[in-house]
Amino acid sequence: MSAAEVKTLPQNQTSGASDMAHIVLTFDNNKLASALYGQFDENLARLEQKLGVDIRSRGNQLTIKGSASAAEQARRALDNLYGILQKGTDIGQSDVDNAVRMAMDVKDRGLEKLKDLKDLKELDKIKLHADRHRMREMRRRESRLAREWRRSARASRSSPGEVVRIATGGVFAVIASMLIFVSLLQAVALTVDLPGFVAAGLPDAHFARDVETKIFGYPEWPDLARRLGAASVGVTMLLGLAAMMFARRRAGSDHMARGAIGVGGILMALLPISRCIPTNTMWEEAAPLFQTHRIGPGVDLVLSHFHNTSAPYVSGAIFLLSIIILAWPERRVEARAGGRIGPVKSGPRVVVQSVRAAPPPPPPPPPPAAPEAQSHVVNAAADASPDVAKGA
Repeated sequence: MSAAEVKTLPQNQTSGASDMAHIVLTFDNNKLASALYGQFDENLARLEQKLGVDIRSRGNQLTIKGSASAAEQARRALDNLYGILQKGTDIGQSDVDNAVRMAMDVKDRGLEKLKDLKDLKELDKIKLHADRHRMREMRRRESRLAREWRRSARASRSSPGEVVRIATGGVFAVIASMLIFVSLLQAVALTVDLPGFVAAGLPDAHFARDVETKIFGYPEWPDLARRLGAASVGVTMLLGLAAMMFARRRAGSDHMARGAIGVGGILMALLPISRCIPTNTMWEEAAPLFQTHRIGPGVDLVLSHFHNTSAPYVSGAIFLLSIIILAWPERRVEARAGGRIGPVKSGPRVVVQSVRAAPPPPPPPPPPAAPEAQSHVVNAAADASPDVAKGA
């Protein structure tokens, strides 16, 4: 055995009755054996009290004397406690009581393979994990059935001939809106030349020096920032368009194309304005005015780049047209028989009504008896009644 070496002496060497046992345990680790005995052999004394045996210690060797069943139970309890110590866990009085109880259960229930108290804990953990997994599967199944029921209920509520709208949106619509919004913010920052604004010392010259020395590390960082910003706008816009395509896929290709055209138009609306703003020079000229708190002349200098040009009006028209295209609703569909839906076609509309099989008619009732036959039966009963009275 791993915990100790067991030596059972023959009965002719033991003193007392023939049902007494004498077991000698030898442990291979003196430090663990001392921890097993407890302070002042308190663990051994508790085993003696619980099982009614006599345990004597001598170094790393224990001698157990008592009845055969009690000595065997003490041996199993000591073996379990020693196994716990080998795993690096300290033991106390509660562990001794549990080991005694488990050793007695081994005899009663035949659990010889149960080595220590942690086996029970592992079994409880496995059972708890299986129960949680089963509950998660049940919740997933219930959610799936609920979604299918709601889908079928919506389809059944659409009566034949009714014009309904296809539901678009969901998680993909939210993701697409966020990505497109971030892309537009980056495009606006590049349009007004935000890198040139910071490089010119606005709003603070110390911030411009920190960006140059601590982030980029060389004086030509505005050009690099513009290139990185343009790449970020492209990647973010492509991801937003992909999410929009998934969100609008149920409404058909026309609705998907309108979304792509609308988003592209919003970006194109910024091009006329960006051509009116010279790179680097505008903010370099306006920076001394702002830094000396001459706000009015600085604003007038910035707006002077838009004088005598129709770029703001062109950008506004493109932006408005793009918003109209982007907000154009999806096509409506017509509910048909059996819960199916189809597009609303132009021209005279033919509404397909659902045809249900009529229930079979009930069987006809049996024909009533003829009046003449009924009268003959009544007369025959009347003629027979006097004869019956005479016989009585």
